Amino acid sequence: MNRLNIHEGWRPLLAAALLAGLGATAAALPDDGAAARWRHARTMRSELLSMLVAAERGDRPAVTQHVRQAAAAYAHLAAAVAAAAPASDGRIRTGLDTLRGLPDGALAHRALIRGRVLGELAAAARLGAIAAARAGDPAGAEAWLALREYRKATPVTLVHSAASRAVQDQAAGLLAPEAAAAIVRDDLDDTYHARVRYAAADAVKAADHGLVIRPAESAGLIGAYLSMLGSDYAVKRGAGAWAELQATAGALEAAALAADGAAVREAADALLRQWRGYQAVELPAAELRRRANLLQLFLELVAVEYRDGVRNGAVSIETEYREAVAFLEQAALTAAELAPRIAAVDAAQADRLERLLDELAQRVAALGPTPAVRELTDQSRAIVAATLGADGAIDGESAFTVIDQMFASLDGLVRGGDWEGAERMRIQVYGLFDAGPELSLLALDPPLAARIDALFWSGRPGTAGLATIIAGQAPFSAYLATAGELRTALRDARRVLSRDAAPIATAVNAAVIVFREGLEAVVILAALVAGMVGTAAAFRRPLFIGALAASAATWFAAYRLVHLFRVYGERLEAVVSLLAIGVLLVITNWFFHKMYWSGWIAKFHHHKRSLLTGAAGQAIGFAMLGFASVYREGFETALFLQALTFRAGVDTVLAGVALGSAAVAVVGLVTFRLGKKLPYKKMLVVTGVLIGGVLVTLTGSTVHVMQAVGWVPLSPIFGLALPYWLGTWFGLYPTWQTMGGQAAAAAVVLGSYALARVRLRNGKAPAPDRPQALASA
Repeated sequence: MNRLNIHEGWRPLLAAALLAGLGATAAALPDDGAAARWRHARTMRSELLSMLVAAERGDRPAVTQHVRQAAAAYAHLAAAVAAAAPASDGRIRTGLDTLRGLPDGALAHRALIRGRVLGELAAAARLGAIAAARAGDPAGAEAWLALREYRKATPVTLVHSAASRAVQDQAAGLLAPEAAAAIVRDDLDDTYHARVRYAAADAVKAADHGLVIRPAESAGLIGAYLSMLGSDYAVKRGAGAWAELQATAGALEAAALAADGAAVREAADALLRQWRGYQAVELPAAELRRRANLLQLFLELVAVEYRDGVRNGAVSIETEYREAVAFLEQAALTAAELAPRIAAVDAAQADRLERLLDELAQRVAALGPTPAVRELTDQSRAIVAATLGADGAIDGESAFTVIDQMFASLDGLVRGGDWEGAERMRIQVYGLFDAGPELSLLALDPPLAARIDALFWSGRPGTAGLATIIAGQAPFSAYLATAGELRTALRDARRVLSRDAAPIATAVNAAVIVFREGLEAVVILAALVAGMVGTAAAFRRPLFIGALAASAATWFAAYRLVHLFRVYGERLEAVVSLLAIGVLLVITNWFFHKMYWSGWIAKFHHHKRSLLTGAAGQAIGFAMLGFASVYREGFETALFLQALTFRAGVDTVLAGVALGSAAVAVVGLVTFRLGKKLPYKKMLVVTGVLIGGVLVTLTGSTVHVMQAVGWVPLSPIFGLALPYWLGTWFGLYPTWQTMGGQAAAAAVVLGSYALARVRLRNGKAPAPDRPQALASA
């Protein structure tokens, strides 16, 4: 028989998991009773673990002593366990008595009983917590939750307890007893549903390595977990399926006791197949969508991190490769959670997804070709999209989950002086924030979004930004100060986004968004129509129609646009901004060189054989110009409003849109009326200044966005600290690239104007103070 050498890793790993899981719980316990209950449970766990160590050494007296001490610890819990779960109390006592009578060695049997005892303790805690919450005793519920088990923590996700939050809300008077009990029940049932999978997978891995203790303990845990969820399984899957599952669990126990690795694998695989068709807690549609999109996010990050971390079959960037492995582990766990829902839609696709993820794990472990990894992740994402309707949208909670882990990696890179890796990681973290929570945060709390943006980049007064710190290779203490403030701001953002939407606040936010973006559109349109007098005034209408169509088309297509393109984050914004700059460059050149309407329209008359000729063609051209000019503002507005729509519904958002639109209409009417009354020459000057200002601002913002996606390097101007609102409103960021781009844009504007003046002096253009020439064109 193969025996486990405990010192090869089993005991340290199990002890670490115990201390990490229970230690975090103990730190948050609300009273001495809960703390005492946790200490007794911890003693049981540690003494039974020490029993296995002594049994492995063949130290019979030590084995007896550890079992006695475990029983003494349980004596402090027995009365409460017997009151909450008499059946579990009986099984725990029977297990402890059996341990006393086992012969020397019997490692597998001892491990099996340890698993049963600990599992039954968790089962009693489940019933006790639910009953206490239902009875209006949140302190009692929290004390029972000290004995619970948790979902598996990974390098990507930490454990969060909905049950603990529910009883805390109940204690604060925010939740009724029945509602709190339902949340506690669902959280615990979802946890133990997942832990059946974890235990079965652990049994397979351990058996494949010829180990004895871990498969047996996993089998014991599974038996206890099934006792918790068995009645629900029988109701949902049928009595026959439940009997078959019990038989499979019995076969797993027998195989583990016989240390038959092949039989353990066969039984565990069969149990996982049977378990996959069962869902302990029916996920709400929103939670199902969140988890499906989170799975797509993890799969995408696997491909991205693997691409960046592996070159020609070798690890080129260790950090990136480790991130890919961590995201793959979390993807596998999330896929297992969603497997019942996928199988309910298409069992064949559920099987195929499992095979794809297995192959993906093998490819990543073997440092296979990057295109093969990308192909496997794409196929897996396609299955999730087809079966669960996942659209790849990154919600705030999903993004924050991953950001927490990526920040931990960033800490290590900065501490180790890997500045290039740290900058890559900073961009990745910011890109995830931008693609996920920032859009909603801009709609709900713009100042907080601006503060977070500033901390990621150039900083705020008194605080250097991460980009500046990394570029300047500042001391680690400076990094910690900024990272700490940024983490606090991100936690604030998480709380903002987790709050229920207030209709009035949402409507006001929608109005502010429409007014803010509408002002930008008014400025651009005012610049365009300023010189449209005389005959050219007829083309104002198609210009406005095109501008309105830009926003309207984006709004009505926003749902699909958000889901199709939001995954690209700032890459999409960079492309749209570059197109907008192109439009403004054309407008600028056209304005200075073709602002004399008679010459411009006369040129149309010389091209009547072209497809777009005459007044109709010119009207279409102006409509297209209006569309292109304000499309960026319309696109941003639609995205922001769509984020609010997800939270508060269409009616609330439309009320805010109506209010904001009315305010924009008033400002626009005043602006355009004023423009008509300006002297023609002064109007042209104002128009030129407006166009130039918009171009310079947009250039700075676009370069900043391109820095965010890594397309343009970042070189801070050390010693220059600018308030972040200057970047938000005027595209002014303290980097050589952004200011250099703005200087180049300003040079283009001034150069175009100078060239137009030269052409005017040389008699190549009509004088700008003779708009009446339009009448004869």
